Amino acid sequence: MLKKCLKYDLLSFSRLFLLLAGTVLGLSPIAGLLLRILITRWEEMLFPWEILLVMAYVFLIGIFILASALLVYIRYYTHFFKDEGYLTFTLPVKRSTLLFSKILSAVIYQTVAIAVVAVAVCIVLLITPYNGEPYHTLFGAAFTPLLRRIGAAFAKNWFVALLKGAVGILLIILITLFNHLFYYLTMTMGSSINRKHPLLFCVLLIYAFNTILSLLSTPLLMMMTLWFSAVDTLYPLALVGARSEATYLMIAFTVAAMLALLCAAIWQWILHLLERRLNLA
Repeated sequence: MLKKCLKYDLLSFSRLFLLLAGTVLGLSPIAGLLLRILITRWEEMLFPWEILLVMAYVFLIGIFILASALLVYIRYYTHFFKDEGYLTFTLPVKRSTLLFSKILSAVIYQTVAIAVVAVAVCIVLLITPYNGEPYHTLFGAAFTPLLRRIGAAFAKNWFVALLKGAVGILLIILITLFNHLFYYLTMTMGSSINRKHPLLFCVLLIYAFNTILSLLSTPLLMMMTLWFSAVDTLYPLALVGARSEATYLMIAFTVAAMLALLCAAIWQWILHLLERRLNLA
């Protein structure tokens, strides 16, 4: 049943998403050529109209990123709390399966959107020259130092470098899950508590939760800093490199554990609110 729900969620607005993604990728070579003309012939231009076109392309990328996120949240809201919800809550599907399908589809769309933007930026950088040299592009100037640092890290200690990369990927996944679950929770609470103006109440809940998280994060970060500073002094002073690597991994694993607990708590909270909702309410 999860495959059917996921397929239905992915196909719900795939045409609009693919249209926006194709437009971003199709215009990336043109944006790169405009930047190339702008850099190489800056002194010859009376009015650099290329700047306006490049700014329009950057604006298009912003619209694509925003739309890819909004479409996912609109899909969640309409599927559960609009007229379509009458059918949703009568299906022989567990609420956890429906929620997991929404989260999985959101992660897939967000991953594809990031990949599309990354490919578009790489195409622009491959065409745009660096320091006026036509064969030295911004792509090489941006990625060559990064690749050298990665290679040096693996040459120094491949296991630590691989572990840091795995922890980084885990943190990205957990942050993505927390972000989607947070907005799903606010929409669920807004639609369950205030059914006359659910979106307005949802915005107020987002503002309230962000305020609470910002107030709690400051003392929490201070406590974590003091704790890791105390633990860090236990390492011998001669092992400066190992001490810094171990401290980084301890901080990363602690943050990952906290995010995992928050995601699990929000998941159960959303399911509780969905279970309390009447089938035909």
